[in-house]
Amino acid sequence: MTTSHKTQSFPHNSSIDSSWVCLRTDGSIKIYEGFAATGGFVRDHNGRWIVGFSKYLGNCTVMEAELWGILEGQKNLVYSGNGYVVADQHIPRKEILIADNLAKAICNRKVGLRLFEDPP
Repeated sequence: MTTSHKTQSFPHNSSIDSSWVCLRTDGSIKIYEGFAATGGFVRDHNGRWIVGFSKYLGNCTVMEAELWGILEGQKNLVYSGNGYVVADQHIPRKEILIADNLAKAICNRKVGLRLFEDPP
């Protein structure tokens, strides 16, 4: 899924090849409610938004929520035909907060997968 609504750019590593993209994910759980969700987004080598997502997971551990985020992000990349994923050791706080907000966006809705063509 590509979109012409790429309006927001994020800091990026200029050494990233144009066939690579960055995947940012985060999990969110509410232990006492038996609720877990994951969310994240993909940006291109220039830092432009490609797609965001959030997914209700039900009841699972923090580690499972984090891993589901990686899996959902990878599936979105396969379906959209985008390139290889960059693995960063340091992720800027702003980008972690965006992924966290996407994960929490689905907390009250309890729907399956939700895609975001535009950045929040």
